Amino acid sequence: NCEAQGATLATIHDQSINDFLRRTAVSRGLTGGILLGLQLQSDGNYTWSDGSAIDYNNFEPGFPDTFYGDCASMLTGSPKGLWMNMECDVPLP
Repeated sequence: NCEAQGATLATIHDQSINDFLRRTAVSRGLTGGILLGLQLQSDGNYTWSDGSAIDYNNFEPGFPDTFYGDCASMLTGSPKGLWMNMECDVPLP
């Protein structure tokens, strides 16, 4: 869906980008979370949708949890912009 609209999912490589994305989302009223471009693959590893290395993560303690799904989202209501995994078909911006 993102590609069809000329967009891409967010890839985050450090705390400053994480903070920027959270502030941007909140300033636009997106306090229910945003979808990230991080997804669990069949080999059990997460990868960014653009193929870049995972050199930073901000998962909530206890996450990722295999019970919750294969895609990652940012909890924009969290002051730290923590991440959790979730089902990929949950409609998030």
